[in-house]
Amino acid sequence: MPAATERIVAVLGDNGYSVEILQQADTYVRLMVSDPVSGQETKIELVAEFLRRSPVASEWGPVLHRDDVAAGKMEALFSRAKARDFIDVDALIRAGYSREKLIGLAAQRDAGFDKSVLAQMLAGVARFSDRQFLVYGVDQTRVDGIRAQFEDWRQEL
Repeated sequence: MPAATERIVAVLGDNGYSVEILQQADTYVRLMVSDPVSGQETKIELVAEFLRRSPVASEWGPVLHRDDVAAGKMEALFSRAKARDFIDVDALIRAGYSREKLIGLAAQRDAGFDKSVLAQMLAGVARFSDRQFLVYGVDQTRVDGIRAQFEDWRQEL
């Protein structure tokens, strides 16, 4: 991870961006990248992890296969269940992932995955205020849909 971080920071710097390393661990780095001309800032997170599928080519270079992204989003929902995790998994369902497929991907990624624990985590959607969802740019209709989606899924489990 240190070599990858060093390379990314160098490439961004060579292209005129300023980069601050906000957090760094053996398998994780959070960068704040700033464009000195526009003042725009973007957070970039790098995570080293085992992938089940080969990366997919994109115009920016290799990116994670969508199933690996989905598995990671499910792992986040299963382990921490923050408001943004509910938003992310809701987006996966809206993009066509079934609940069963998401559970399967989560189980492949985490040998300790348990549906009953997932049901407990899904109940956590109720602990967030609407504002805690709205700060991520979703509208009230979507917030209501997220609440209904995860309560229904919890009951199904």
